[in-house]
Amino acid sequence: MADKARFTITTFMDKEDYRKFLYFATFRKTPTVAVPLIFLSALGSLMLLFILGVFSPVVFFSIWIFMLLSCIVALSFKIERLTKKQVKNHSEQLFEYPSILSFYEEELVASNRNAEGSTRLKYNDFLAITETKDYIIFYFTDTTANLLRKKDLDKEEIVQVCKFLKTKAGKKYRVL
Repeated sequence: MADKARFTITTFMDKEDYRKFLYFATFRKTPTVAVPLIFLSALGSLMLLFILGVFSPVVFFSIWIFMLLSCIVALSFKIERLTKKQVKNHSEQLFEYPSILSFYEEELVASNRNAEGSTRLKYNDFLAITETKDYIIFYFTDTTANLLRKKDLDKEEIVQVCKFLKTKAGKKYRVL
């Protein structure tokens, strides 16, 4: 890697960023999570109506909506519990040290001041790069990601970094 970094950005993640990221990863990263929820809650309401020996479209839709909302609430509780557990067990690792992201022409180098070494990944090797209103999320694998808070950059840097990433990542770059 003889070339100079195009951008070097120091970013932090606080507890609220982590919490938002978990919700994003559950509900928005893979919209297909909604399909099984909708299907299973409809199937459950049909089974309940069959057991009761009653069928009315109004009752069916009422039970379906209730079951769907119950699933969403259960997922939300799970996310909140996971957030509290991670904050309790890994607070120093997650929140006290910044991540340093260096954007080179052919690769991204991500390092953390509390860990030895760094992660190097070519842009076309990313699983995905997702831009949201507040973040740019780099998915190394399906279960490993790095978060760049946009509030750690000025507006011009955000535009430049996003433009650079769009050209480097191509179809793997999504804006939500």
